[in-house]
Amino acid sequence: MTRTFHHRFTLGAKCGLVLLAALTIYLFWEKEVLLGSLVVVFTVLVMERVLHSEYVFREGFLEIHRGRFARRKSIPLMEITSCRPMNTTFGMVHYLLIGYGNQRFVAVQPEQEASFVAHLQSLLADEDAAEGGDEE
Repeated sequence: MTRTFHHRFTLGAKCGLVLLAALTIYLFWEKEVLLGSLVVVFTVLVMERVLHSEYVFREGFLEIHRGRFARRKSIPLMEITSCRPMNTTFGMVHYLLIGYGNQRFVAVQPEQEASFVAHLQSLLADEDAAEGGDEE
């Protein structure tokens, strides 16, 4: 069964995009076309990543899509060892840190965090039950 969770559009991301847009307008106002064009390209890349990131549970894997221009990461559910909520300095950014494999980590920011964790735990429990059933 496939389940998709979208990336959380945080206040920090919104502020960052507004600042980049303001910088772009300022650079074009000052006739800095080359620099303004570079900031436009960077703004589009950031916006693409923020708006089109998603986390998909599919057939024993967690697939992390970070926009159309980034590589997709696929993590087998059997390799996931931990999922911890984390905060950055001053609590500005909240994310889930997923540990997998041999001391590897990935940060995710799903929009419905509690539902994401509950679904991950149920899938991991199902994987453990299936693994235990195979050994007998």
